[in-house]
Amino acid sequence: MFRLRFKNRNGSTSHFARVVSVLAVLLIGLLAFLAASPAAHERLHPDAGHESHECVVTTFAAGEALYVAPQIVVQPTPTVVGRVEVAVKTVVLETAHDLLPPACGPPARRLNT
Repeated sequence: MFRLRFKNRNGSTSHFARVVSVLAVLLIGLLAFLAASPAAHERLHPDAGHESHECVVTTFAAGEALYVAPQIVVQPTPTVVGRVEVAVKTVVLETAHDLLPPACGPPARRLNT
């Protein structure tokens, strides 16, 4: 089976992708031209001047799009909740006599005495 790829193995855009891109730009250009020129639109099909006429060109000219929103189904994921044992530990703050002595020397005497 032949797969259509938009990227080559080296990361560059494939020939197929370039052709699709050019065709998409030409299609949008054709729609814009037909939306701007009523005479060209009537040449495409004769009932283009009627009020009830609807086609891709009139929809494009109105700024609308025929989008179909995809249905997104969110499946719940199973979650295992285990039992957690919590033990309380009493934290005793150290008193001043349990602390190590300061790393610096004793306070300096006043210099002006």
